[in-house]
Amino acid sequence: MATTLQTYINAARRLLKDANGAYWSNADLTAWASEAMQKVAVDAGHHRFLIVSQVVASQRDYPVTFPTPLPTVAGTVGFQQIIGFYDMWVIATGGPSGTRMRLRQPGWQALQAFTNQWTTAIGIPEAWQYLGATQFSLGPMPSLSYYIEFGCKLIPNPLVNLTDADPASYPFDQPVPYYMAYLAKIQQQQYQEAMMFYNRDPQKMGLYQERLLEAIQSKPDILSDIYGTDGELPWGWVRG
Repeated sequence: MATTLQTYINAARRLLKDANGAYWSNADLTAWASEAMQKVAVDAGHHRFLIVSQVVASQRDYPVTFPTPLPTVAGTVGFQQIIGFYDMWVIATGGPSGTRMRLRQPGWQALQAFTNQWTTAIGIPEAWQYLGATQFSLGPMPSLSYYIEFGCKLIPNPLVNLTDADPASYPFDQPVPYYMAYLAKIQQQQYQEAMMFYNRDPQKMGLYQERLLEAIQSKPDILSDIYGTDGELPWGWVRG
């Protein structure tokens, strides 16, 4: 069952010991619920959407374009925007139903130095990287027209009405009230108490981070290639 704004407000008030609304208004908690819900979406990356597009022969750079409207989850506020790619796959043979190959995502300098060192080389794309905020670049240039799949990350629309529901399901609704409580404590300049809910020190965890990692660990495939050079890491994890 989808979690409503009212449920988030009630949960945050319990954490803040403010059941009667003596310190924080519903308007404040509504704004913080939306911010927290979107924070979880960015940190956990649990809202995924697949885009299928095409690249053409001998063209290296492409605009980053996203389809509209975005997918919806019935009975919820739906999604506001796509904020980035998880990964990219080229369908190398047989049109849209052919062999799917994952493209590496090295750094820009590595892409240019080791994949695109020959400016006229063409072939099946092997790697990609963002080219600024609005384009991506492939390496090598496609030799033919290929279908490309993008795994994308979405963030939800804000919650406005008390009956509005978060598209996230359990357990990704669990961290939200803790981040709301953090924002409430920050507003009061109670920074020590705020750290109990969200600790900005990457070597320590607040209650928000604990709930977030519990949610991520319950779905081990949420993050891409966490031990390699691609993808993202959960909060507080570092690569060796």
